[in-house]
Amino acid sequence: MTARLPIPGSDNGTWGVILNDFLGVSLDTNGTLLSSALTQAGAVQLGGDIGGTATSPQVTATHLSAPLPISQGGTGSATQNFVDLTSSQTLTNKVITQRVATLTVSSNTYTPNSSTADLVRITSPTANFTIANDAGSPVDGQKLLMRILSGASLFTPTWSSGYKSSGVATLPTTLVASKTVTCGFVYDSTSVAWILMAVDATGY
Repeated sequence: MTARLPIPGSDNGTWGVILNDFLGVSLDTNGTLLSSALTQAGAVQLGGDIGGTATSPQVTATHLSAPLPISQGGTGSATQNFVDLTSSQTLTNKVITQRVATLTVSSNTYTPNSSTADLVRITSPTANFTIANDAGSPVDGQKLLMRILSGASLFTPTWSSGYKSSGVATLPTTLVASKTVTCGFVYDSTSVAWILMAVDATGY
């Protein structure tokens, strides 16, 4: 017989049995909801943005009354106000802080790394020295600034093959005592070299 609710004015003496049978369709003896009752119910609406079935609920949409704040992992804005990794975007009124490294000498050799620095400094060499090829992985058009500050005694730099003069600037082979000589390079992936595009050989 199909479970049903007791009928007022009828079912005398059997109300408890009939009611228990009715409740037992969806409730366990401890009062919890039976999983079979959820399965038989099929699709359930757990909330405005959640659908699916009881055993496999799914988020079908997201409706926020206001933009998710930054403190909770959002952007705090209804429109994109951040720089992402894939879109072409224009940045306005932003300052890009250059990565700066003071090179340490090893066997009278200084080795720049363009993967970690945009500006490298060589300070007061104590002997003739070599500027080794870049230890980084530069890309075509990348820029590198190099400052060489001499002490009172002058020493001669030797440039490795990864640096080349251009038609407008020549790699300096002499320095100026107690002054800073600055070299500006642009990487050329075809030449596989840093091309010197500007140099202050007089120093400051």
